[in-house]
Amino acid sequence: MDIPAEAWFKVLLLVAKHSSEDLYSMARTCKLFQEMLNDLEVWRTMSVEKYQWHPEWYGFDQEKIVEFLQKCKEHNNPEIIYREAVTQFFIFKDDEAVNNFRVAAKAGNMESSYIVGLLGLVNPTEGEEDAMEWLCHLSKMKKMDMQACMASFLID
Repeated sequence: MDIPAEAWFKVLLLVAKHSSEDLYSMARTCKLFQEMLNDLEVWRTMSVEKYQWHPEWYGFDQEKIVEFLQKCKEHNNPEIIYREAVTQFFIFKDDEAVNNFRVAAKAGNMESSYIVGLLGLVNPTEGEEDAMEWLCHLSKMKKMDMQACMASFLID
């Protein structure tokens, strides 16, 4: 019984979402996985959680990590977009960061969704309804305690 390539691709995406090391190990096992590794969706799904987004922190012996992170950036990985937006917003005070938070949120990055929601609440010109929509979406995903987050904004 042959398993369709689409099924293998879904498995590859699931692995990419959880561990880049496991993904590369998987790609070394067969040619099909090596080919699938070049798919744009894989790079957008790829987990970069374990790596710091500061290429200057890595030495010459870690050049492959820097290349990996750069490739994720080139393919608009939402985690990389989020990390850059945090740096832009909190360190450089760059207003463009809000747009990047929105891009990452629309791509499914939860932290960006949360920040977009909070920024919308503190800056009603961005649209309070839109902000609540982002926060409610996170609440429905049940991955964040939105009740506690919302309570912190209410003044008795």
